[in-house]
Amino acid sequence: MESKYTLGVKQQRKDNMEKYYLGLGGQLADEELKRIGHQSLFLLNLVNVIPETMDEIQNLYLSFEQICGSFGKKPNSLLDFSAFDEVTTMDLFKKEIKTWAKDWYINEEWVIEYLFQTFMVWFENEQTKYNLFLFNPVIGKVQNLIDEVNQNGQLVLPIYNPATESEQLYRKRVEKIVNSYIGKTNKVFWENRFSNADEKRTTNHYMWFIHYHVLGETFEDIAHEFFKDGSVDKVRKEINKIYDSIGLNEKIEIRIITKNKSNKKGVRENL
Repeated sequence: MESKYTLGVKQQRKDNMEKYYLGLGGQLADEELKRIGHQSLFLLNLVNVIPETMDEIQNLYLSFEQICGSFGKKPNSLLDFSAFDEVTTMDLFKKEIKTWAKDWYINEEWVIEYLFQTFMVWFENEQTKYNLFLFNPVIGKVQNLIDEVNQNGQLVLPIYNPATESEQLYRKRVEKIVNSYIGKTNKVFWENRFSNADEKRTTNHYMWFIHYHVLGETFEDIAHEFFKDGSVDKVRKEINKIYDSIGLNEKIEIRIITKNKSNKKGVRENL
């Protein structure tokens, strides 16, 4: 007989599998939410494959925090960069993020804005540091849709009395109410251009992508490392899909990478 601990771990794994959706983790998403989901997953895998990148992101945040302090702002307070000198200073800071992104061959506007907005979230709520899956401009839109569904009051279920009714009978009794509520909510989201959310690509696909685009390995190198049997076509196909889904230019820079096993980043020389 399995212990409660073992059963709990199995349930947790099952719950995690059910959350394999992009965006906010739910079943519906609009196009912007899908794109941000892919981008978040890319950055999460980047810091896992190359831990040095997370160290550098944290150092960038310390600079951001110091700048906020120079404006007289303290952590866990809301930011409002409305003054001219603040806006100018923050534009200069974004250039620091841009330099970092360029060094890692991910110099796209969305990368810079994603990290800048994430730093704002970290500053306003220190408990979120250092979570890279936070920035999401669609959250406000989603909340408005939820409020629209619940404008006449949230779902209220009838009372369950286990002394007079079995759990099975109660579930049947409330099933119609729950189904109606789910249907009504889905309808509002569908009417606002939400559709079935993309399922997450496997972590391996993003790892391949990072090895190819960031570390400069070839499709053949990656196929041999991950498959041993040289599934080059599969690797090429999945990597090319990610370029489009995260919005990254395949040819941002031409470079030569001298591989160094002790230094994942390698030695880069721009041509």
